[in-house]
Amino acid sequence: MNALTVHFVGAARHESFMIGRYLELSRRMPGLQRLHLVLVGPSMPKRLCNVNVPVRDPRESGASTHRCEATCDFVALPYEEYRHSPAMPPDLVFAQHSGCEDEKHYNGGWRPA
Repeated sequence: MNALTVHFVGAARHESFMIGRYLELSRRMPGLQRLHLVLVGPSMPKRLCNVNVPVRDPRESGASTHRCEATCDFVALPYEEYRHSPAMPPDLVFAQHSGCEDEKHYNGGWRPA
């Protein structure tokens, strides 16, 4: 496998911090040349939303020497809406923040993806 697309479902502001940590996936897959991360969730702040943001190794300074090209999309939508978009289909999906801990959504308005 030389390319991997990973969706982080239920992502919020905190998951956008230090996205370089997700490069660990490429370190465990030596043949990986392209890693595309999608952080998607209704709690993602709209001001952070953007596509194809380069992901840098937090341990590097200056020009990147990492062998794998990594990019990230930040999307402020519920996954049940995003998954029908023409985006790259995922190879792997991480589910987090299901919503059940958020009582105002769980008691009536919460919809499982």
